[in-house]
Amino acid sequence: MKHKLFISILWTTSKLPLVVIHIIGWLVGNILYIFPNNIKHVSIININACFNDKTSQFRDKLLRNSLIELSKSILELGPMWLWPSEKLLSLVKEIKGIEPLEACLQQKQGLFAATPHLGAWELCGLLAASRYPFTAMYRPPRIPELEPWIIKARERSGAKLVDFGRQGLKEMINTLRRGEVVGILPDQEPRDTGGVYAPFFGVPAYTMTLISKMARKTNAAVFFACMERLPWGRGYRLIIRQAESRVTSEDEVTAATALNQSIETCILANPEQYLWAYRRFKQRPDKSPDLY
Repeated sequence: MKHKLFISILWTTSKLPLVVIHIIGWLVGNILYIFPNNIKHVSIININACFNDKTSQFRDKLLRNSLIELSKSILELGPMWLWPSEKLLSLVKEIKGIEPLEACLQQKQGLFAATPHLGAWELCGLLAASRYPFTAMYRPPRIPELEPWIIKARERSGAKLVDFGRQGLKEMINTLRRGEVVGILPDQEPRDTGGVYAPFFGVPAYTMTLISKMARKTNAAVFFACMERLPWGRGYRLIIRQAESRVTSEDEVTAATALNQSIETCILANPEQYLWAYRRFKQRPDKSPDLY
């Protein structure tokens, strides 16, 4: 039943202009800010933990704006999944920092395009696949009925989706060794033993080691791609940044710390568009209290 409602929302929002979606997102975000709800609860905890050196006024303003941007992100899924790729890609009005990335590909050096949960991250993969051979790592959704929709949406401009299983990891290595691009969300909590604790805005966060291990194994470069949302439906701006050099350190904690520092740099440039409602600190070091 939930997936049918979600699909109905996707279909409805896909019929609306982007500016109207953003206006509705502004209204929904303000409602989330005013009334108690779990999304607001988790966002408050994360913002307070990551910006405990800021004033309460700063944190409250960030909370409100982040809930507005989150609402836009959710409502944007209709266009992101259902609009023709050409129509969506025409909304990318500016690309900054792409020259070093393309230089790596010209030299047949594979690379990670690490996309944090910031802005219109779905659009990053669609754009990358339209320009380069592109393989995206993903986790099957909690609602299995949505998986065919997700795969069709994300592969429609040429991407190949593989999961984090053994076969998927093998495909990722082969992709990097061919000098192609692998897309990955670097701020997801890894499962089982796939991570170490490293500071994220000063808070211990269970952080993936996959990127650093595979970059060392394949001599791949690591870049961060953020698709920032322009105001009121004007489109998007892609910002590409090179990762901290220590992200490929053989010391796992050093590499994970550099990974998180690179993510922090992306966030600080546009903090309200980060997904503060994600339970980034769900896993905790031994004897540390549950934050949520």
